[in-house]
Amino acid sequence: MDSVAYPTAVDCGAYSGVSSLEARSFMCRWQFTFAGLVGVSFAPVLPLLAQGSRESLSSTGVQLCGVVRADGDGEPLAGVRVTVVDEAFATETRANGGYCLRLFHGQHRVLVSRQGFAPQALTVVAGDDPDLTLDVTLVTQALPLREVRVRAFAADRSTPIRPSEPWDAEPGQRRLMPQGDPALSDADPLGSVTSAPDGVGSGPEAGAALRVRGGSADQNRILLDGVPVYLPAHLSGAMSVFSPDFVDDGLLHAGVPSARLGGGLASVVELRSRDPEPDVVTTRAGLTGGLARLSLGGPLPVGLGSFLVGGRVSARGVPGFAGDASNTTIGVRDLFGKLRVPVGAGVLEVFALSAGDQLAFATNANAGAAGAVAAADGSSSSTDVATALQPPENRFDRSSSTAAVTWSSDTSAVRRAEARVWRSTSVTSSSWLASGGALRLDHAFSSLGASAEATWRGRAGMVVVGWSAERLATRYVVSQAAAPLGAGATPRILPMPPLDAARVFASPFAEARWRPAPRWSLTVGARDELADGALSGFEPRLAVRFRASEWLSLGAAAGRVHQSMQSLDNHESIFTTFLGGALPVVSSGAVARADRLDVGADITLGAHLALMVDAYGNRFGGLAQVAPASAQPFAVEGLARASAQSSGVLFGMTYRDGRVSAQASYAYSAGSRFADGVRYDPASGGAHALSAALAYSTSENTTLRVALWAGGGRRTTLTSGDLEWASAPLVNGEDLAGGPQQWLGALGAATLPPFVRVDVGVRQAWNVRVGSRPLTLTGTASVLNVFDRADARGIFVPSAGGARRFASMLPRTLALGVEWAY
Repeated sequence: MDSVAYPTAVDCGAYSGVSSLEARSFMCRWQFTFAGLVGVSFAPVLPLLAQGSRESLSSTGVQLCGVVRADGDGEPLAGVRVTVVDEAFATETRANGGYCLRLFHGQHRVLVSRQGFAPQALTVVAGDDPDLTLDVTLVTQALPLREVRVRAFAADRSTPIRPSEPWDAEPGQRRLMPQGDPALSDADPLGSVTSAPDGVGSGPEAGAALRVRGGSADQNRILLDGVPVYLPAHLSGAMSVFSPDFVDDGLLHAGVPSARLGGGLASVVELRSRDPEPDVVTTRAGLTGGLARLSLGGPLPVGLGSFLVGGRVSARGVPGFAGDASNTTIGVRDLFGKLRVPVGAGVLEVFALSAGDQLAFATNANAGAAGAVAAADGSSSSTDVATALQPPENRFDRSSSTAAVTWSSDTSAVRRAEARVWRSTSVTSSSWLASGGALRLDHAFSSLGASAEATWRGRAGMVVVGWSAERLATRYVVSQAAAPLGAGATPRILPMPPLDAARVFASPFAEARWRPAPRWSLTVGARDELADGALSGFEPRLAVRFRASEWLSLGAAAGRVHQSMQSLDNHESIFTTFLGGALPVVSSGAVARADRLDVGADITLGAHLALMVDAYGNRFGGLAQVAPASAQPFAVEGLARASAQSSGVLFGMTYRDGRVSAQASYAYSAGSRFADGVRYDPASGGAHALSAALAYSTSENTTLRVALWAGGGRRTTLTSGDLEWASAPLVNGEDLAGGPQQWLGALGAATLPPFVRVDVGVRQAWNVRVGSRPLTLTGTASVLNVFDRADARGIFVPSAGGARRFASMLPRTLALGVEWAY
């Protein structure tokens, strides 16, 4: 029996067949591609795919997708709520009117509603066909304002009450909000991860510098349309290189990732770029957070396809922006472009992403010491000697680019194929004041890779098989940039030998998911890495999901992950707080590995409230790291070989009902590292974290929000030096100077003070028509850190003695933003 849908009250017109991929929202494509990615093509599994039963669920259930339009002009309607009444979950249509959700087999009651339109109640019967299209036309209905209850939210910011595929979601998975919170002044696809403590120990002011479940920032694999992006964060660390105008959706794998997602010890983040509008030219622009951004998209001539181009740049001259009247200069830029062209039975996409960074601040901290040496010699003034012996400033410059071509077949009921090729490059040049003299670092990186995968679906499961290959090349050179401080002084730091290496890695993978019983889902997967033709790492994976009842779903997963490339920045240095960049290198040494275990439960209480609990444990080995070999921000004296372990538990709550939405979470994590005979608690280790947010929509276009984030127990290492650190948001006016390079006491021996931050904000949208098209103008205003509580990111003691001082982030700040979409 095929899946059918029929109205119980209002005739919705014809809606048979399988809708095309382009007609669906990205959320549907994401769920369709990744929720059932399972693939060990073992012979015993294939018969299960062919057999199945009417009572068992497919690995993705039945997909219900469609477009909701208004009667009369047929315009797509955004913000329409599509509710599966008997399953107690819902979603909302996006800007193009599209929606997607998943259903169990059987009969379901679906309610389609929006203010100003008559609701439609439909009965949907989900049978053997895994795809079902339901296009709906809503009829205008005038309602007295006193009876209106606003239930719609801004387009592109809708969130289901709970995941629409709870029986397939695995522990540690979390959907991202690339468009940002509507009440905050800026949006960032990776920054949305750190705002909630779901095992991510960074906190809301760490931006894109993710520290996931005891891992460091370089242990996250970031994928854009399946292509790795190795330098995802700007040097300031406050934001990623992904503009919210370019990224449509994302998924964080903080638990045990699929076998197809190797390469990230701590996590894998999958991002999907936004599809350009195929039939109309659109523009987006904004000025938020000291950045100006602009994008343009639309159809190519004569129906060849569509395009999307845009970028961001530092808004110099904006009041409060660094570089205007401080010792600090910060400059960032992002450029991106994408072409989408139908080719054969699929879609060909070409995208390019380019980013540039500049961070510089004065090195005036040691001027007093240089002057004292000069006065003793009597040869020159202290000012002349200080000028001669110091570089003019600490400077960090980097440019990077990623270009890729991807192809994917049209979605069918049985199989899907994807292929991609890419090239990534980056160049970093840094000079900074170190104890004993100024050092210079030159770093170059390149990646040339390709991957392909094929997916087969059946009524009882899914299989995916594929491979990836990549040539990684790096060059890392440290040199003395200037004479050491003091006449005839010997440099205290002797640069390490240059690293220059290139290796080829190939990884076949396979994974299968099937349902041995209606309430059970089992996944078995494997990935194997070959380095220069020799086996270097086998990665098994096993996951199980049990739907105990309609309101309770349990899951567990275990597996091993390897990472061939590691970064040579110092994760324990105070510099990493505001640099946020990585220096990936590949060598002939041991490949890092992580063994991971994750268990969790999802609980649904009624139609509006969802709870979750997750516990994890990780063991890391083969790590290459700077600490404790050196206190410098980068590796200059050699490396330490390390192992690590981490564990934690987290709880989460989500509530959504009409005008009100709320979320809260608590996480506790513990971790330790072992290197060169030293055991210590890393900066990414143990901590308590609590977050809560409440949003209230006073109207369809106005949202008020209050948010809280609190943390405690974070570890740090005391630093000795004359660092000048003005308490201000880095991207909007941080004032830095000097260069502390010495540690006091043991690594991780100090504890940062507890921190509580409260934000309040409002988002207001105005919708007007310009010609025949709508124009949306949006303004945001937020007060960040309302109670002006200092968030200490490090502790340092001045060289001349005195009380400890804290390197604090973000005092009370007023953040304003404006953007438009047309």
